Amino acid sequence: MKKFCYIRFYDRLKSISNKERCIFYFNGKPAIIDIVESLGVPHTEVYLILKNQTIVSIYDWVYPGDFISVFPRMHTFFFDLYKQVLLDPAYPKKIKKEFWNRYQNYRIRQFVADVHLGKLVKYLRFLGVDVLYNSSWDDDELIEISVSNKRILLTQDKGILKNKRVQHGFYIIHRDPEKQLEEFLNYFQIDFKPFTRCSLCNDLLIPITKQDLDNFPIEIPESIKQSYSEFCYCKSCYKVYWEGSHYERLSNFFNKIFGNTT
Repeated sequence: MKKFCYIRFYDRLKSISNKERCIFYFNGKPAIIDIVESLGVPHTEVYLILKNQTIVSIYDWVYPGDFISVFPRMHTFFFDLYKQVLLDPAYPKKIKKEFWNRYQNYRIRQFVADVHLGKLVKYLRFLGVDVLYNSSWDDDELIEISVSNKRILLTQDKGILKNKRVQHGFYIIHRDPEKQLEEFLNYFQIDFKPFTRCSLCNDLLIPITKQDLDNFPIEIPESIKQSYSEFCYCKSCYKVYWEGSHYERLSNFFNKIFGNTT
């Protein structure tokens, strides 16, 4: 007789796996995470596992007839739950360690993005988010940067997020950059500081006076200097920013996006 268990995905995991409920047939004694990842959900997306209505480790064994509920990162509810698990002596150390690692994910505010997310990266940098990006970085380099710098890896590649070295990752579901931005804003709770970071280099911008622009390495048209009063620049690439028509378009765009988020 074939062995099987019942799997249910919640919230955004339904979109990542393209299913909400399924019956999973298996041989041997697989771990929960092996089944979850075989159904298309990387371990970085999993924040809570219930087996038969009990909190368990993602590495817990699966037995015939088990009911497995898989939850993604959520906000208010999970903060209370994490504190409960971490403080309750009844939970084993293995589960406490997993919950502590996931709890730390809420504190990370730095990111690294893969080659397919260039437009999203620009949007995020305009909002002041610290995102490293280089179109030449391969998977190994992205993983190393994520691990060594404790940055959340943004990607549309499920395979890289299934790498056991990756502890902090976020799978981007949508293909349209505007939808990607909405997806990011709905997921991460960040205090944004718009127009404080270079969209090209990711460095923080530095205010500069009109007088200092006269001796700046890159020449700024006199009409621009006469039309605007506030300027800032990037110390890495020397790009100069001012509140022109591009600033107005982006401000309107971000207002529209924020209006669409929950």
